[in-house]
Amino acid sequence: MYISDQYKLYTLVHTLMEEDGYEILHSHKQRDEIWLQKYNQRKPTIVRLIQRGFNWKNELKSDMARTFNIFETLQRKVTGKEIEIHNIYISTYPPVDTWEKLKEPVRFKKKKQVSMHMYYIDEEEGTNELQRLAKALHRQTSFYIPEVNIEDKEQFVQSYTYEIHTAIQKQKEYVQKTLFFGKPKLVYYLIGLNILYFLIVEFNGGSMDTETLVQFGAKYNPLIMDGEWWRLITSMFMHIGFVHLAMNMLALYYLGSAVEQIFGSKRFIGMYMFAGIGAGLASFALSSSISAGASGAIFGLFGVLLYFGLIHKKLFFQTMGSSILAIIAINLVFGFTVPMVDNSAHVGGLITGFIAASVIQLPSQGNRNIRRLGMGATAVGLAVLLWFGFNSGANAVIYELSEIEQLQEEEEYEEVIERTTDLLDEGDAHTAQILFQRSYAFIMTYEYDAALKDLEEVIEIENEMMPEAYYNAALLYLEMGDEALAEERIIKAYELQPENEDIEQLYEEMIEE
Repeated sequence: MYISDQYKLYTLVHTLMEEDGYEILHSHKQRDEIWLQKYNQRKPTIVRLIQRGFNWKNELKSDMARTFNIFETLQRKVTGKEIEIHNIYISTYPPVDTWEKLKEPVRFKKKKQVSMHMYYIDEEEGTNELQRLAKALHRQTSFYIPEVNIEDKEQFVQSYTYEIHTAIQKQKEYVQKTLFFGKPKLVYYLIGLNILYFLIVEFNGGSMDTETLVQFGAKYNPLIMDGEWWRLITSMFMHIGFVHLAMNMLALYYLGSAVEQIFGSKRFIGMYMFAGIGAGLASFALSSSISAGASGAIFGLFGVLLYFGLIHKKLFFQTMGSSILAIIAINLVFGFTVPMVDNSAHVGGLITGFIAASVIQLPSQGNRNIRRLGMGATAVGLAVLLWFGFNSGANAVIYELSEIEQLQEEEEYEEVIERTTDLLDEGDAHTAQILFQRSYAFIMTYEYDAALKDLEEVIEIENEMMPEAYYNAALLYLEMGDEALAEERIIKAYELQPENEDIEQLYEEMIEE
């Protein structure tokens, strides 16, 4: 009877795979035990089939417990929070004692909510159990096992055993080829380059110093508008402080290694640079702040992995998918809620990385239509970002302010007053900075009343954000003989920026003398 039971098992396996779309999850040839899975991202179905008989209820119960233990070792390959296991035993005879209560569903919850249903297909109740199984698996018809002679059964079992073995080998080859195409190599050079650049900046003025950052290639919109487009690349390798560097390098190590393994080194570096430049352009178009860091390119690697998930959906969710989506969500929420984070670069990098992957594509992929769509999206995106960047009101004012600072250095104070007045008449969010520049020009042209008026307005707008305004006001009040207001202003300046040498010196002269 053993060959008949084997025949039933492999006929069921064949039907589930060929007609119902199940795939092999696990196989144990020596025990005639096969696990199948029907992929569903939310609620997958697992079918375990085993050719084995039991004399007693407790033996059957023990094997059902063992089924749960086996599933725990396999669950990393199974997506979804709610999982159904259909545990099918094929045997000539059932246990001799009362065991039917074991057919009731068993549920347990650990990381995932799992329910197990048991079926016992023997000579006597086999037809009924097959109908119950078909109903549970939502089949329109019951399972049919044709009656054939013993030689045909043996031939079928032998043939289908070989097919299952071949299918398992193909699955292993697919995973190996898809996830391990290349070896991480360039990611280590990128990390080393970031660290080296950080040390160079740190020992030449400090990575927290704004002027040093601009000098060494941070993203600074006015200079980009002047033609320094190379800043879109150099800013990718700069970091503001050690914590910023450490967090980004840790992310680059894990994400970069995964992408380089999947896509290969050449594709990886192409997509990384593409995403970093795209992130810089998005920041140029949507943020007027000085910025630096590999975060945009790293978000591009997230976008690359999302593209991989679109092409290899099941493998993506079986390996990294849920974690990747959770990390992206957390970082985007963090970016939108923390003011200092350049979220425009993050989102721009994420989108650009996805587009870059569609253009460069996976090693085994060669879809020209997708590549054309990606190249079209690149052209449109580039045009839109450049238009926004050059037509942004904030960028235009910052550009004007940079030119005004240059005029201050050239002692063209009358032109500074004229240009800042025009900007103020237009109305802008950078009013305080414009007023401060004009106040300095008024001071240098001995128009102290006008300068004080501008400085007091700056103090009212910025409050505690511009200690230089308090310091300049203190100097003017001293010059005009109002020592009380001068003391009030220098005390506030010293509270805000005690490390400033000029402020400290005037404070000591006025307050501590």
